Amino acid sequence: MTLIPLVALASALSLARYLDARATAERIFDRGMLGAALAISRDVAMFSGDALSPSVQNSVDKAAGGRIFYHVTGPGGFYRAGYASPPSSLASRLPLVERDKQFFFDAVYHGGTVRVLRIVDEVNLPSGLAMQVVHVWQRAADREAFAAALAIRTAGILGAFIVVLAIAIWVSVGYGLAPLLQVSHEISNRHEKDLRPLDGSAPYELQPLVRRLNELFARLSESLEAHRAFIADASHQIRNPVSSILASLENVRDGVISPEDVAYQDRLLGQVQYLARLSNQLLSLERVTYLNQSADFSQIDLNKVTEAAYIRFIDDVQIDHVDFGFSSSLSPLYFLGNEILIQEAIYNLLDNALKHGGVDLRHVMLKCFRENGYVAVNVSNDGHPLSPKKKDYITSRFTGSRKSSSTGLGLTIVKTVIERHEGHLRIENVSVGASITILAPATESAVFEHNATK
Repeated sequence: MTLIPLVALASALSLARYLDARATAERIFDRGMLGAALAISRDVAMFSGDALSPSVQNSVDKAAGGRIFYHVTGPGGFYRAGYASPPSSLASRLPLVERDKQFFFDAVYHGGTVRVLRIVDEVNLPSGLAMQVVHVWQRAADREAFAAALAIRTAGILGAFIVVLAIAIWVSVGYGLAPLLQVSHEISNRHEKDLRPLDGSAPYELQPLVRRLNELFARLSESLEAHRAFIADASHQIRNPVSSILASLENVRDGVISPEDVAYQDRLLGQVQYLARLSNQLLSLERVTYLNQSADFSQIDLNKVTEAAYIRFIDDVQIDHVDFGFSSSLSPLYFLGNEILIQEAIYNLLDNALKHGGVDLRHVMLKCFRENGYVAVNVSNDGHPLSPKKKDYITSRFTGSRKSSSTGLGLTIVKTVIERHEGHLRIENVSVGASITILAPATESAVFEHNATK
């Protein structure tokens, strides 16, 4: 494919060379014909109309670059020498021009195209000075052959150049691609789980590519390792409640526990509910981890999303001994995000504040605001405070307590969601209870509206 432009260029150059050669041949042959016409005119005048001798004819032909035919007439149009009649055309029947004037035209002679020159020359005849008309003509095929020879020579040179260039390109590309093919061969021979770094001994030109591939392999390896660890942790967390439910059902089957035991029923129901929450949150975390940001994000108002999550949470929990409050910003809090995931993150924050508040929990507050180019949501409670030690691992997976019916995934989901929105989670230092804030970058329209109200 690389040679196609070169072949096209060579063809264009050959055509241009052929056209230029034709124009050059016209000029050269026309000058030759003019010299021949003048020589013939002098020779005929000198030898009183005798035909050219073979040696003179041969010299004239060589000088003109091809066979020259001629016809000479004297005063009054009387024939003096040469062929019986010259080629005729409309141009040849024009009135005679002044002395030494030359006139070229094309005509047909004996079925072939010829180039004709007519001149009027003043010569010294026995009777004195007189005007002599000389016609000389030459086959157009001689000129075409000359132009074709030049074009063929040029095409041959260009063809040889293309062949040499093609060989040079083939050798150079083969030599240049050898290291890349070696890297490709090394990758193709690997097992799909083999993510070891590539050999770093590649040429200097390929070092950036090898580094990028090794960085990609490292990220893939970390991602796969994290995925394997997640599956292992999830399997362990699911196995415990499943084993407990299985043991309880076996006790019922064996008659150890009565199916009518209300306490047993409540305990079994709690285990099933815990397993259902764990399964749902595992699916949520997996969905967040592999979210396609470019396809699922749009500009949304944090006030409206937070209010929707708050209403859904209040409808779900229905607890009388805890007061819930919600405060929104007076102006819209626009940002680029996924409405469903942000609702889920806020829902998990409220759920976490409720489950970990302890027996002294009385108030849970939800607040939306703007902070230094970010839109933010804060959830706080007046319950059990977070210990400094717990702050270090509170967002890690499966750090919840079965006593609080927590799966240990709530804040992990919140942190993952807000990081996918290029934001961050912040644990506030408060003297009473706990306070957690999530922040996401505000869009330009939100910043503009904020500045306009100042």
